[in-house]
Amino acid sequence: MRELRVILAVFVLVALASVFLGCEEEEFEEPPSQADWTRMGWDAWTTGDFDNAIRYFGNAIKVDENYMPAFNGLGWTFMRLQDTATSVNYFEDGVLYGAAYADSDADKRGLYVGLTYALEAADDFGGAIAAGETYLAMDPPPESPGDNRGTWKHPYDERLTAYDAYIILAVCYFAKGYPNKCVDTVHYMQRKINETPEYQFTNWSALAAKIEDMADKDPS
Repeated sequence: MRELRVILAVFVLVALASVFLGCEEEEFEEPPSQADWTRMGWDAWTTGDFDNAIRYFGNAIKVDENYMPAFNGLGWTFMRLQDTATSVNYFEDGVLYGAAYADSDADKRGLYVGLTYALEAADDFGGAIAAGETYLAMDPPPESPGDNRGTWKHPYDERLTAYDAYIILAVCYFAKGYPNKCVDTVHYMQRKINETPEYQFTNWSALAAKIEDMADKDPS
């Protein structure tokens, strides 16, 4: 009888030990942060899975309703979906919440480039110029051929660069009838690809052709 009690006691101790050891081995998983959700959103965006991109960026905002990078992601997502009105809204929210970020921050610059794109697509050329010029102040364009300025690249699509912002600005200046500013942006593009001599304005038709020519020479 005594031996049976000893055996039972051993079994109980072994069972308790396995329970405690199992608890110690169990790892607690932190829920995704706003940065994690945003990273997941960009992963979906790069594969064209825009439904999940919207969901993930939206979850980031649920975690932190002021999280600028997630608004940037939503802006670019709705632009890819050609919903320019919603895209503009998210970019403008991102601009509001991104005020404290450094001007060198790629997401902050991306907000203004994206807003320039979206407003131009909505035929709001004045608004696009304001957004584009704010971007230029953050990321100054080249001052001479081969000058390594105008460095922005979209972190998740290297085809989108500062050069694209210059194209959009040139189109907007053309639409608003600002020949000098339009020619300046043509010069930015020429300097970016080390093209000389610098274009000189003669007439609007020639300027339109030059903008189209420079768009075709986009190095990205």
